[in-house]
Amino acid sequence: MNHHSIGPADDLPQPPLEDLAEQRPVAARRLLHEGMVWDLVRDTVDFADGVRFDREYVWHTGAVAVLAVDDRDRVLMIRQYRHPVGHSLWEIPAGLLDLDGEPPHLAAARELAEETGYAPERMETLVDLRPSPGGTTR
Repeated sequence: MNHHSIGPADDLPQPPLEDLAEQRPVAARRLLHEGMVWDLVRDTVDFADGVRFDREYVWHTGAVAVLAVDDRDRVLMIRQYRHPVGHSLWEIPAGLLDLDGEPPHLAAARELAEETGYAPERMETLVDLRPSPGGTTR
C-alpha cells in the first residue's frame, strides 16, 4: 500500500488525475449466457508480453437515472417491484440505454416521461460513473 503525506513537496507538478482508455487486445471472446438485458462474457486478455488471463464480466447496455427536483426541493420517487430482492422499493426514475444511438440525456428525459408523466424543464449531468468496473461494462 502506498502511503502519502501532505506537505511542501506536494507543491510539485502532479500528473492529471484521470482515467485512461487502455484497451488490451482480446485473444478470444466467448458468450457464456445471452440474457434479456445483459450477457455474460469471458474474454482471454493479452495483458502484456507473456501475460494472458481470462476475465468474465456482464456486458450491459447501460442505464440512466433521473434525480428530478421541483422548485420546493422535493425529489420525485417511484415505487418499483424488484424481483431479485422480492421487494417494492422507492427509487428515482431510471431505465436502460437500449435504443441504438440514443444519447443518455435524451434517454433520461424519455424514462422520466415514461415512468412519471413529467418532462424536465432543464437537465444537467450530476455524475457519470461505472458502479462495478471489475465486473460489468457499464
